[in-house]
Amino acid sequence: MEPIKQLLETRKKVCHLVISLIKLDAEGFENAFGSFLAEFPYLIHGPAEAYYHTVFQAAMLLAEVKIETGVSVGDGRLDASFTAPDGTIFVIEIKYCPDSFSDDQIKVQEPKKDLRRKMLAKAKEAIKQIDDKNYTKAYWGEGHDIYKVALVVGGRTEVLVEFMKEEQRPSEITGD
Repeated sequence: MEPIKQLLETRKKVCHLVISLIKLDAEGFENAFGSFLAEFPYLIHGPAEAYYHTVFQAAMLLAEVKIETGVSVGDGRLDASFTAPDGTIFVIEIKYCPDSFSDDQIKVQEPKKDLRRKMLAKAKEAIKQIDDKNYTKAYWGEGHDIYKVALVVGGRTEVLVEFMKEEQRPSEITGD
């Protein structure tokens, strides 16, 4: 494929990724980000969470979306956040789940299901971290919806995303 044509196709994928995120379309986001990840050669794959932070940021930059990463808020540092054109705020926690398909030296019979189960557990861990570290509290009182987003990458290209709307507590926003 010609380089310009390939760049346009990649840009289309990442724009679909952003649109899916804004529309809370988990399946669309998972497919778009998984497809984007598949474009990276296997040999440069980094089996670590930081690699996927970088790749996610690159996708958002390619889509010309301004995101904040590594922001110190609450009781920690959130992985990423961005504000949609309508003002909706997305607070994103990224987790990585290796695709090791063996538990205690016993080969798993259904590796895809096992990986998915592990990814679901990582998604719960991500949402819990957002809550425990109060990452969303810095955005309260701005009058916009806030979504906690768990973004989990399993193996090299499997993606799971979960959205949870933040329930802002008025007494904590106003200090009453």
